[in-house]
Amino acid sequence: MFSVADGIEAVSLEVPSYTVDVVVDGSGTPREVVLGLLAEADAIRHGRVPDPTGLLQRVDAAREQIRRIDVGHREQTLSALLERLTPLDPQRPAHDLLEHLLSGVRACLLVYREEAIDASAAPPDCDEDGGGDYDDESDGMGAAAVAAFTAAVRDPADRDRDRLNQ
Repeated sequence: MFSVADGIEAVSLEVPSYTVDVVVDGSGTPREVVLGLLAEADAIRHGRVPDPTGLLQRVDAAREQIRRIDVGHREQTLSALLERLTPLDPQRPAHDLLEHLLSGVRACLLVYREEAIDASAAPPDCDEDGGGDYDDESDGMGAAAVAAFTAAVRDPADRDRDRLNQ
């Protein structure tokens, strides 16, 4: 889903995707995911590689990404991909994690707006493509889409509060 949102607007992919995958497949709680990401970044900041096997997998994934990039940019891109041993900035992991997760929420909103809110749901002062005065003043999102998305997220979160607070 995050890649769909990235096609609409540039959003963070790796951290939100990883977080959702781990929680949905039941291999970790939200708290465990967050603490694990922060611990990994902290270890790297202190010069340790917390998961050598995972590092090899990251290198392989980076090489696969490189194969899909224009030949003229491969060396530059490869060095940029391999500089990071963790998806978070080791110098400011908590702040970086928050930015990634907020970007992930925004990505979900983008997809929700594109898929669930059709032109018939747009207020009457909008033009046919949903534009016009339909933009939320703060970030350009439709106010109605933001309200509907918020309700759609809060209802299941309220029902699953115990599982999410673990």
